[in-house]
Amino acid sequence: MNPQDEIRRAQELCQSLEDLVVKAGKITIKTEGSQLLIGFWSLICDYQKGLINLLFWKFYAAAFALWRPITEAAIRAHLSLMLPKEDLNRLKEDRYRVDFKKVPREIDEAFGLGHVFQNFLPEPVRGALHSYTHSGVVPLRRRFDGTDVAANYPDVEILALINTTASALFMVTSLVTRHFEFEKQWEEAQRLYGDWGAHKKGENRPPEGV
Repeated sequence: MNPQDEIRRAQELCQSLEDLVVKAGKITIKTEGSQLLIGFWSLICDYQKGLINLLFWKFYAAAFALWRPITEAAIRAHLSLMLPKEDLNRLKEDRYRVDFKKVPREIDEAFGLGHVFQNFLPEPVRGALHSYTHSGVVPLRRRFDGTDVAANYPDVEILALINTTASALFMVTSLVTRHFEFEKQWEEAQRLYGDWGAHKKGENRPPEGV
């Protein structure tokens, strides 16, 4: 697949997903976590636009540094609807720390998702997310092309970044539309993502390693 083509397709998908919620109508706060949920969704939309533009202009290091914040925002969006009150207060006060090893399984169990989040965040991906955001060894390796100092990001990694971050926005859009009872928008989100995934022939999931 051509990364530039996939960047444009992801941009179209994510804008369409955002528009579904923006145009859905008035949002009614339903639970204590409702405001956090819509806030995290809005944050991901913003992050995603920044990531797409960085990829388009081939600022790869900056784009990959956004991978973890987008993923963590998706996790926190789900946590906002499932955490007990004490932990929810910690989340509101910015004292909650996401355990990337435990939380994917807990989210899957809480929302009946099978192994969606566990497959979304296998151990190799978790390590890479941390390294890309905190200027670790993984992004340093990508600053060299042979003996030259030049960006060196294989297409498979660029595609994995596009796939997982667009999927994160889809998952949180699904959560938002269900939580706020926007059923038509929920159905349309499934259709949009399904069409996007069908075109990719199964590539709309993260690889086993990066």
